[in-house]
Amino acid sequence: MGFSSSFISGFTLTSTIIYLSLLHHQRSRSHQASILHASSQRLETLINPQLTSNLATMHDENYSGGLREGIHDYRLVERGYMERFKDGWNRELGAGMQRVLGSNFGSVGRAVEERVEGWATGGKTA
Repeated sequence: MGFSSSFISGFTLTSTIIYLSLLHHQRSRSHQASILHASSQRLETLINPQLTSNLATMHDENYSGGLREGIHDYRLVERGYMERFKDGWNRELGAGMQRVLGSNFGSVGRAVEERVEGWATGGKTA
């Protein structure tokens, strides 16, 4: 009884892990395909806006095995104030992070130490 129950439980566990990993892989590939499809539609919209309505109505049987969930029609919409504000905020954060990542913290530490020494000695150097 010990061998057969261990064998069956091992087989069940292994097959479940394989099934779940394949299912996850299939769904992630489907999601990636829908993202790529939406991106190509956006690019086509920039080139020819009339083509977008035709692309949205076409049905592609071969596209990701016929799975078309998560694909929405793309419409050009003027960005609002908040979107522009968020983009500016993200640019500022990115520039700040580039400054931080490009800094030499050894020299910054030495400069801070020199300032603290200058304050401690009252501006007098030994």
